[in-house]
Amino acid sequence: APSTARLHATWSLAILLRRGKSVTEAEEALVMATEDSDPDVRCVARRAAGELRLTGARGRLLAGLGDPDSRAAFEATLALARLGGRDPLGWMGRPLPPVEQLPVRPEQVQADLLPFLHQRGDDPYLAHAASLALLAWYPDEDLARLARAGSPAVRSAALQALRRARSPRIADFLSGDTL
Repeated sequence: APSTARLHATWSLAILLRRGKSVTEAEEALVMATEDSDPDVRCVARRAAGELRLTGARGRLLAGLGDPDSRAAFEATLALARLGGRDPLGWMGRPLPPVEQLPVRPEQVQADLLPFLHQRGDDPYLAHAASLALLAWYPDEDLARLARAGSPAVRSAALQALRRARSPRIADFLSGDTL
């Protein structure tokens, strides 16, 4: 189908689901649209998946962090923040990777927010969305550990998340060259 038709179909599915019509086929189609070839369709589908809390989309949304289209990556990140959950990336309690080991090309960024931030954290919209995801996923103690991260973008997003949480752990960022 042409892009415009797919875009309108995605909007229609989202409206149907928002109105409480729990249709498994509609949810599946919306999840599939998060990987559409058209970035506009991906954006609409990812936004709707987050707003509707479609947990079945989590894997595709994580893969969307590596989307070459900034808007589509932004919507994937915001949707992941809306889905919430604890430690979806599995790095809680692990040592933080050094910056040299983080992926350096967008196509290498797969399902991990820290490399995503290191690579694309200079985009203020993506950094904002990533800070919301960090806030939704991790407790203050884990976010405070990021004060020692090698990447300024990672430290900044963690600090923003702690500020939103009004956490006293912000003080961890005051020692040394943290920003």
